Amino acid sequence: MDTYNRLMGVYRETAILRSIRKVLAWDRRTALPPKGESQRSEQQALLAQLVHRALSRDEIGKLLDDLEKGTTYDNLSQVQKRNVTLVRLDYEKKTRVPNEVVGRVVKQRAMASRARDRALKKKDWAIFETELAKLFSVHCELLQYLRDIIDSENLYDVSIDAFDHGLRTTHIASIFDEMKSRLPELIEEYAYISQQSRADFLSRPVEKATQIKIVERLAEFIGYDLTSEEAFGRIGEGPHPSTIGDYDDVRILLNYEKSNLFRSCISFLHEAGHSLHSRNIKEEWRFLPVGNTKQVVISESQARFTENIIGRSPEFMEYYLPLVNEITYGQFDDVAPLEFARAVNQVRPVPIRVVSDEISYNLHIIIRFEIESRLFQDEIKVSEIPAVWRELCEKYLGIEVEDVSVGPLQDIHWSLGMFGYFPTYALGNIVSAQLVAAMTEDIPNWKQEIRLGNVSNVLNWMDRNIHKKGNLYDTPQLVEEVTGDSMSCEPFISYLENKFSTLYQ
Repeated sequence: MDTYNRLMGVYRETAILRSIRKVLAWDRRTALPPKGESQRSEQQALLAQLVHRALSRDEIGKLLDDLEKGTTYDNLSQVQKRNVTLVRLDYEKKTRVPNEVVGRVVKQRAMASRARDRALKKKDWAIFETELAKLFSVHCELLQYLRDIIDSENLYDVSIDAFDHGLRTTHIASIFDEMKSRLPELIEEYAYISQQSRADFLSRPVEKATQIKIVERLAEFIGYDLTSEEAFGRIGEGPHPSTIGDYDDVRILLNYEKSNLFRSCISFLHEAGHSLHSRNIKEEWRFLPVGNTKQVVISESQARFTENIIGRSPEFMEYYLPLVNEITYGQFDDVAPLEFARAVNQVRPVPIRVVSDEISYNLHIIIRFEIESRLFQDEIKVSEIPAVWRELCEKYLGIEVEDVSVGPLQDIHWSLGMFGYFPTYALGNIVSAQLVAAMTEDIPNWKQEIRLGNVSNVLNWMDRNIHKKGNLYDTPQLVEEVTGDSMSCEPFISYLENKFSTLYQ
């Protein structure tokens, strides 16, 4: 047991260092003076080096070798075995890739990121193309060193695995194939009828101070504690909504738009889902591998649940709209809850992913998945991405893309080398619906409770079945453990059919 405790002691130190990096990242986005940027970069770089050194030193390998021997490993508990497995995975990934290759990847990410910024301003793919091609090449070079760890000949599997261990492209493709055959039918059925709903009130101006008050009340509703002596949350302002932190310190950044109150509110509910997932890990698992919420799909499922399944539901509007009218002194008192629900759920395919409706959003992800898959299979080159993008947008969404700024340049992911991240967004939607189907068996009247502003039973169910399980299972196993089924899009399609047929009947 001494060997196990020594291994966990080293890991715990690195986890705490990572948590310090998160606090510095928050400060960088909210309070860092311009002159401090260079100094902060040095601080962050040193912390990253310390984490890398700690997890890649020879002592870790020896401790792992000793623990994995026969009876020593057999005597460990399920949680302890999982901790060892996760440290081994992390150790192998950090030690297999030569430092020189890592250095080239980091450098090329910076080059690609700057090139993408310039290309976006000028709406010119050629400015980005060369640097992205170089980044994809060196990214694939790095993945070659990790291929046997993941036990897959497909480099796209290896790339996706970095974001959520255990996911495979064959399973994802089969799920997405089903979605491709079902979602366009839903768009065709509900686009016109939903757009007949009144929506002019969504752009009514609401001052930032008033929006903050509304968000603070939503924080009370969803259990994101900002005010008590046990408060773990804080909300700041940043250019993009995001969640930073873990456990007792989980912070949210929001961007308030005067003429779009609901976007501020729905962004908060999304980030609150991430936050509660990070917050509610078992206390004894904190700073251990099983307490690291690295499964991106599971985290996204929690955010999509609070954002869409709760936040865009007609039941929620019966709670939300009176709250808004109370704080805005009746600014929306001419709008009925059902009208509001119909307005925020309009089906309207658009080129921009982040403002897409709940149905077409997933087709945006499938477009990116198919492009990435073709890149890894060497079926297309980086120079062909804009043409393929236009073709797939016309095929799946029925829209024309005016220029690359609202096409393949709209997302930052590829410029950061995040090939394989996009599928986790749609999979998060799918898993959220599967979880709700399972939850409904235990809490059949949960929608009625939300109508009354009571979300405690729902949150407790998610806490018990998802949050408290931490990283004890890979995502596919966790989904099956909780729902009894493997990841499938059928519950998600059923959820969409039921929701939209009820809203626009």
